[in-house]
Amino acid sequence: MKGSFSGAMGGEGGVGEGKPGRRLFGRFVLMLFVLSVGWEVFAQTSGDLMHRRNSAGPQGPLIQLFQKAVVATKEGDWKTIEEQVQQISGRLGEYKKNLGIDLTSTIQKAVAAKNGGEVLKYLAEVVYLDMRMQFKMIIASKLDDFLNAKERLDLAREYYDVILSGNVKRKAPNRHEKIESSFLVAQGALGNPGFYVDLPFSPPNVRGFEAASKTIETEIAAIYTYFKG
Repeated sequence: MKGSFSGAMGGEGGVGEGKPGRRLFGRFVLMLFVLSVGWEVFAQTSGDLMHRRNSAGPQGPLIQLFQKAVVATKEGDWKTIEEQVQQISGRLGEYKKNLGIDLTSTIQKAVAAKNGGEVLKYLAEVVYLDMRMQFKMIIASKLDDFLNAKERLDLAREYYDVILSGNVKRKAPNRHEKIESSFLVAQGALGNPGFYVDLPFSPPNVRGFEAASKTIETEIAAIYTYFKG
């Protein structure tokens, strides 16, 4: 569990497997909780859980972890919350090393205080930091591996769609539109390796990707002002 989770979050950039029935049930429970609790962090989660571009597709393990934490918070299941936080301890170390952001003590204090709103708020920030890591690794590869870069970008897009977009759309629709268009620009910047006959080869554009990903990060951070990153 821990190995596959860590890989999907950063090292491999993959997305987690899960049974469709369980995923749909999890989304249903999460949405009911969003409607019954007024915490802002749930509002930011709700937006695209019911309107995802690819609702039948897999969800990244970090998203699954966030959903489990939401349910555990509702139930007052702090043992489960502690386990979920423990699973990301290695990733938190990587964020500190690669992004200069250390959330370890912040999250631990929220767990110790049994403050569910704070725990979920900072788990949302973990999602954002992992999005930044995906962008960072794509740029570091100089877009040489199209399939790997596309997988990482798809994961970053899923983070936004499922966890972060709801609050952006609610507070600043114009920013949401800018983020959406920037994701399209980032996708185009990956180039086309010429896998398909009807789509000719086009080279990747590293600078174009850097600019688009930076815009995405900046626009999200403008809404989530408590993010350290």
